[in-house]
Amino acid sequence: MGVEFGMGGRAGALSGRRPPGSGPAGMGPTHAARPRAEGGAARGPRPSPLASAPRQRPSVAPEASGLDCVGASEGGRGRSGVAPHCGTRWPRQRQMRTDECLNLPAGEGLVQAGPRPRCPDTPDLTGGTTAMPRNRITRRAALALGLAGLAAPSILGARTARLGRLRLQTPASGPGILMAHARARGLLADLADEVDLSIWTTADEMRAELVSGRVPVTVVPTQAAASLYNRGFGIRLVATLTDGHCGLVARGIEGCSIPDLRAGSVVVPNVNDFTGHMMRLALGHHGMTPQDVTLIPAATQMEAAQVLLAGRADVALLAEPAATAALLRGRSDGQDLHRGVQMRDVLGAITGLRPSLPQAALAMRADYAAEHPWLAAALTGALAQAAASVNADPAAAALDAAAFLDRAAPLLAQAIPFAHIAVRSATAARPEVEALFAALIAADPGLIGGALPDDGLYAL
Repeated sequence: MGVEFGMGGRAGALSGRRPPGSGPAGMGPTHAARPRAEGGAARGPRPSPLASAPRQRPSVAPEASGLDCVGASEGGRGRSGVAPHCGTRWPRQRQMRTDECLNLPAGEGLVQAGPRPRCPDTPDLTGGTTAMPRNRITRRAALALGLAGLAAPSILGARTARLGRLRLQTPASGPGILMAHARARGLLADLADEVDLSIWTTADEMRAELVSGRVPVTVVPTQAAASLYNRGFGIRLVATLTDGHCGLVARGIEGCSIPDLRAGSVVVPNVNDFTGHMMRLALGHHGMTPQDVTLIPAATQMEAAQVLLAGRADVALLAEPAATAALLRGRSDGQDLHRGVQMRDVLGAITGLRPSLPQAALAMRADYAAEHPWLAAALTGALAQAAASVNADPAAAALDAAAFLDRAAPLLAQAIPFAHIAVRSATAARPEVEALFAALIAADPGLIGGALPDDGLYAL
C-alpha cells in the first residue's frame, strides 16, 4: 500500500540483536528516482556532503516537532511504545491522522465531502472518477501475468465457488492503495459475499494474525514469506504487488546516494525487518558498515519521518506514501528536502537485473489455499486489473483509498507513481524474488532460514 511493507524495529537491531519474539522478516514498504551510478566495486572512503557540512536543525514549531506523534503507526492509529531514538515511553494516544502526525497545513489531510483541498504547488488531482465495471478476469490481464490458462472461457465458466467472507490485511503503503482500490471498484465482489479488508501496522502483528488463522490472506514482506516457509509454516506466495517503494529522503543533497551517507545520520524504520535489512545490504554493497554512519532506529514510518523533519537526522529511509508526506511537510516548512537513491536501483546494481525490489507480496496460508484452490488465481487476476487502473488514473485510485488509509487523496495521488505498483504471479516474479533472497542470504543467511525456498512456496 502503504504505505507502505513493515514495522516494529527496535534499538539495538543494527548491532545484530533481535528483540524477544520478533521474526526475521518485515517490511519497509518506495518510489522511483533518478538512477544513480551504482558501481559493483566497493568505493574507498571519500568526503561526504554529510561529513563536511555541519547539520543545521530546521526551525520547527513545537507542535511540529514530532514528539506528540512518536509511536503513531502508519495508518494513523495511536499506540503506546518506546521511541528508540530517545528512550521515552509515551502513553497510549488518541487515534491520529497521518496528516495530523506530520502537521500538514490545515485542511490538506482532511477527507471530507465537497471540494477536495489541494497540496501546495500541485495541480488539482481530485477530479471525477470513471466507474469501472465489475468484470471478471480479462484475457489481457491474464496473459500479462503469464496466466494464459486463466483466460480460457471453459475455466472461467467452470468456477462457481464463492466465499461467504474473505478476510484480507495489508500495510498502509502502496499495496494498501491497490487493495482499497480493488475493493472500491468491485473487483473482489465476485470472490466473496463480504470482503473484510484491514491494516496491519507491524510485522509482528501480521505474523500473529496469519499464523493464528484469523487472517488467512495478507500482504507480507516477500522475505517474511520465505522465512516462515523455511521454518516449517505452511504459507504460499501468490503474487508480488510492487517493484519497490522505499528510498532515501535527504536534507540538502540532491540525488543522495549510499556513499553520501558516510559520517552522516540516517533514521531507519523497522530495523529488524525489511527496511533495516535493505539498508545494511546497501551499505555492504558500497564497502560500508553500520559503523560508518549514525543509524537511528525508528519504530514506524511516521516516526522516522518526524525524526527527519525535526532535524534529528540528515537522511531517512522511507516507504511510500510516508516519503511523499515528509517531502510535502518539509518543503512547506522551508526545509531543503530531496528524494535520493531508491532501494530498487540499489538491488538492481547488486543482482545485475533490472531495477526492481519485489518487497511486498500477497500470501495465503497453505491450508486455506488447499481448501480454496481457485482463490489464488482469482485474486491475482483481480489485483492485476486493479493495478492497471491505479497506474492509469492515480487521482481516482487515491480517492478510493483515502478514507481506508486515512490520508489525503492529493498526497496519495502524488505518491502512487513512486510506489511502482505492479502485480505478477509468484512464478512469473520468481527470478527477481530469488535474486533478492540470494542477496539477503549472502549478507545474513539467518534472514530467510539459510536457503532458497523450494517450489512449494509458490502458489502460482
